[in-house]
Amino acid sequence: MTLTRVTESQRGSQARPISWFASSGGISATRFLAKARKQKLTTKQLGLSQANAVYVNEHLTQANKQLLGAAIARKKEVAWKFVWTNGGKVYARKDEQMDAVRIQDLSDLTKMTK
Repeated sequence: MTLTRVTESQRGSQARPISWFASSGGISATRFLAKARKQKLTTKQLGLSQANAVYVNEHLTQANKQLLGAAIARKKEVAWKFVWTNGGKVYARKDEQMDAVRIQDLSDLTKMTK
């Protein structure tokens, strides 16, 4: 497993994000994300003195970050409940009973209706 800090020029005094790259034979990224989200990781669990929350998310391409942002904005417009990523792909769901809709590009946002 490899951990590296992601450099961002405008973060100020905030801690920089850490990227994790899975190596073959180790825990899969999907399993790691699921466990980290379920267990609500803190910095204290990672051996640091303070107990600050650790947020674990997928590392998306710039295009998928923009697509996710557009899907989240659309979700608010049409009162859908869920937008998420899994395996670098963007999905949306109106409610718990509806099947997930895959959002592959901006034109797919029209699938999200009231």
